[in-house]
Amino acid sequence: MLFRSPKLIVGQTVFLSSHDWQKKEIIIETTVTKVGRKYFQIADSGWTQFSVETMRAIVSSGASSDQCYLTRQAIEDERECTRLKESLRKVFDVWGSSTNLSLDQLRRIDVIVKETLRDKG
Repeated sequence: MLFRSPKLIVGQTVFLSSHDWQKKEIIIETTVTKVGRKYFQIADSGWTQFSVETMRAIVSSGASSDQCYLTRQAIEDERECTRLKESLRKVFDVWGSSTNLSLDQLRRIDVIVKETLRDKG
């Protein structure tokens, strides 16, 4: 998700979505401690910097899924979106088990998809 975050200020509360050693997702409420032109830092993150533009952790090697959000609800919404997309992917996966969607259900899904495509285009 690429977005331009609102101006961050020192002392502002943010929510860090991270993973513990068992790869379980955790949410940590923390505060912004330093804000620069391109990067910001949060309390208890050591020297880790986060992009002001994407709010994702900047790492020099490997990958990090750590990301800051302005609200806890934004994290929950993203989790739900991911879960729903995965659920729908399984329903429409060509190699997956066949689902018994009725013609009426398929028509309603088609209307929603077309509305979404029309709104984007």
